[in-house]
Amino acid sequence: MLVGLKVLPIPADNGNTLSWDDVLIYPTLRNLTMVKGLAMPPHVSHYVESVAALTGAYTYYDSAL
Repeated sequence: MLVGLKVLPIPADNGNTLSWDDVLIYPTLRNLTMVKGLAMPPHVSHYVESVAALTGAYTYYDSAL
């Protein structure tokens, strides 16, 4: 599923602003960070980390179950 996800533009590509696409997809991808052992493709992980850094939100990698 995640492997087939196209490369998502990171906020830095858009002047460090979020788009409606970010508002819609980021929460789902962030929630997936709580799944221990889930292999996220590098481009998806980079997107999640970029949006988290911009928004000050945390991910669940450290407390994954």
